[in-house]
Amino acid sequence: MALIRGIGGIVTITHEFPHFWNYFIGDGLDVGVATAAPGFVELSAGAKLVASDQAVSVTRREEASEKVQYLVTVTNPGSAPVAYTLNVGYFG
Repeated sequence: MALIRGIGGIVTITHEFPHFWNYFIGDGLDVGVATAAPGFVELSAGAKLVASDQAVSVTRREEASEKVQYLVTVTNPGSAPVAYTLNVGYFG
């Protein structure tokens, strides 16, 4: 299993607005099972982030050939803003 940490850098999420992520592995490779999860930048008691709606789609990128794109939604059900990075693990 491969792990990619910190996709997109550090971002902060509030409870009002979900974050919608899309990412490619390599040059749009289909690696089969891929999952994304938020990683806390700083630990804070009671903080919780939820990764949901994980999906995969086929799209076209710059050179007009089909590429596999992975998608995930991250939400913050708590009341305080939380800084996080997105981590991706996959078998491939």
